[in-house]
Amino acid sequence: NDAILVGVNLLIRCFSKYFPEKIPKSRRGKGVSMESLSLEQVKIPWMQVSREGYPDSGVYAMRHLEMYMGDVDKWNPGFRKFNEALLKKLRVKYCYSMISSEENVIRLQIIDKVKAYYDSMRKEEEQIPKEPQRRR
Repeated sequence: NDAILVGVNLLIRCFSKYFPEKIPKSRRGKGVSMESLSLEQVKIPWMQVSREGYPDSGVYAMRHLEMYMGDVDKWNPGFRKFNEALLKKLRVKYCYSMISSEENVIRLQIIDKVKAYYDSMRKEEEQIPKEPQRRR
C-alpha cells in the first residue's frame, strides 16, 4: 500500500533526523524497508501501565524512543501508572512534531486543512445564540 510506504518513509526520515545515533549513516534519509531493520524486544517493568488494546500504543512507543538512552536499568519514561493527562499531552506533542516537521512533505496541506476546519468550527460557534447571563 502506497500510504503505508509513505508513512514508513516519513517515520524513517524523522527518526534519522531526531535520533541519528539509532540509524546507521548508510540508511539515513533513504526510506529503507522496515523488514531490513533489526529489532530487539526489551522487557519493560511497567508494561502493565497501558491497558490491553488501548489505542495509545504509538504514544508509548514514541515516549520510549525519546527517553531510552541505552540502559534499561536506568530507563524511566515517566509512566508509573495509567495517566490520561500525560498521554494527552504527549499525543499533542508528537502529533505536532510530526505534522510540522520539515520532513513531512504534506505538512502545508495538513496545516491548511486544520486552519479551514478551525475557521468553520469558529463560524458555527458564532452562529449559536448565546443564553443571557442570569443575575444573582
